[in-house]
Amino acid sequence: MPKVASAHGVGTREQQSYGTLGATTYTVYSYAEVQRVVAALESGEVVLDPFWRSDTEEGARGARRDALTTCGCVVLMIAVVIAIALLSS
Repeated sequence: MPKVASAHGVGTREQQSYGTLGATTYTVYSYAEVQRVVAALESGEVVLDPFWRSDTEEGARGARRDALTTCGCVVLMIAVVIAIALLSS
């Protein structure tokens, strides 16, 4: 989302929220500028990069790559936990 927003001139700012587990940072988008980009998308003035869309082959390929990367990270974390358990016993 931040890439799409910045590519189309939507202003953003970072805000922090504080809780018992620490600070959480999140992005706030300018409502008026988002509405302007939505209207431009609906009228066809603005076209999104195919990599940013989930209904294109490029976007689907990126989603699959992200899913495989996530699975790989999970498998690696499990392997590390097993290795630590085996080495500590």
